[in-house]
Amino acid sequence: MEKLKEHSTKELHDELIKRGGVESYFLDPYKKIELVLENEKVQIEGPATILIVTD
Repeated sequence: MEKLKEHSTKELHDELIKRGGVESYFLDPYKKIELVLENEKVQIEGPATILIVTD
């Protein structure tokens, strides 16, 4: 098995998007959203990719 540290963040990101159990959402540059979690709110400004992994 290859070590994960040997791969770039982009390579890991691209591989995760291909897998089952992963939803991806893309936020355009300068767009802003608020992600509401159970006990906190997170401000996100694009460009960004949000991955939801339910594996």
